[in-house]
Amino acid sequence: MKLRNISIKWKLAVPIIIIFAVWATMMTFVTRNKTESIVINEIERTTLTGYRDTILNTLTTMMLANNIKETKGPFLEQMQNIIDLRVIRSETLDRDYGKGDSKDYAADALDREVIEKGIERVVVEGKTIRGVYPYIAKANFMGKNCLSCHNVKEGTVLGAISIKVPIEESFGRIKSMQYLYGFLGLIGIVTISIIVVVFVHRTLAPIKTLINNMNKMSNGDLTLDLKAE
Repeated sequence: MKLRNISIKWKLAVPIIIIFAVWATMMTFVTRNKTESIVINEIERTTLTGYRDTILNTLTTMMLANNIKETKGPFLEQMQNIIDLRVIRSETLDRDYGKGDSKDYAADALDREVIEKGIERVVVEGKTIRGVYPYIAKANFMGKNCLSCHNVKEGTVLGAISIKVPIEESFGRIKSMQYLYGFLGLIGIVTISIIVVVFVHRTLAPIKTLINNMNKMSNGDLTLDLKAE
């Protein structure tokens, strides 16, 4: 009878413990993924777009001032000390300005996609987040007329800029928080397990007493009270 009651107790307790353990584990991973998504969105919305607007606006100003050949190099060198930056040239410019250096053109499929479609792309690449932004000829681009320098139709993709920002440090902090959440979750699982086992034990105790008394009566002891205590 003792073994049977222990089996009943654990049959009731174990599923509850497993459900809570699964829930706690899922919440830990969901929290990490959600936090990473928030960090990526914030970098995309503020950091990358801030660099993008600064770089494109500065390059446009240089073009309008007719000093881009003299000032572009020092400006990009200064920016590259802060971020991983590449200025990508479209073959559209070759007609008016001649062929550029091979390293100035699209280097991979993502660069080519942005140049061809004129749509910005932001992707996570290992420990960095990379944004590739098209430079499109417009009559009014940040208050400046690109068409005054380029003999192209409005909407033509002149090039793009590729910006990489490291996210390893941010993700490292998120991982540390995940360990903390995991530890707290483990404590919660142990605590809930103890509470469930005690609760189930106390719930089954009167039933166990009643079954024992009934067994004694079936063996001829008629002096016992059948009420569960």
